[in-house]
Amino acid sequence: MATAPSQSTPEQRAKWREKSRLAYLRRQARAKGLPDPVPPLATPSAPSPGQTPDVPSVPWDPGLLKPFWASIVPEVEKLDVSSLTREAAPLGPSIVEKVAKDAPWNPVAKTTLIETGPAVTASILNSMGLSAEHAPTVAFIGALGAIVTSRSMLAAQLKKMVAEERAAKTAQGSDPLRKGDYHD
Repeated sequence: MATAPSQSTPEQRAKWREKSRLAYLRRQARAKGLPDPVPPLATPSAPSPGQTPDVPSVPWDPGLLKPFWASIVPEVEKLDVSSLTREAAPLGPSIVEKVAKDAPWNPVAKTTLIETGPAVTASILNSMGLSAEHAPTVAFIGALGAIVTSRSMLAAQLKKMVAEERAAKTAQGSDPLRKGDYHD
């Protein structure tokens, strides 16, 4: 017996196949106790006049990010070296001296980070669709993060120094840093 010709379009058949595929994946996920798979994201609407799709309205310029990278790389290096020397402190002054000498970053690698960081960051921010018109917000969040991080590291160092001082004084039989004098 002959069948009637199909009245569906190739697009309709593709949608049906995709719907069937997603239903199959959902059944498999449920059988394994996993959450339902997320269907593919809908295609974005047409861009506004004068804009291209997937490009932020104000693209990031690497030159705008260069001062940030020129200042942040040396600061991160200092934090890294400081962290390593603190870790080495219990091993004695000669080890601390060696670690302090060996810990600074390779100058070529450091320069490469400073030179390429702005272009890589601009590319990532542009691909994320984050417009450069939000640069002050991004700078504010970065600065706030840097301050909070450095302050928490300093607080941890101070806590450690107070504990060491307390232990030393307790070993000598006196405790000038009584519990009420320092707030943990």
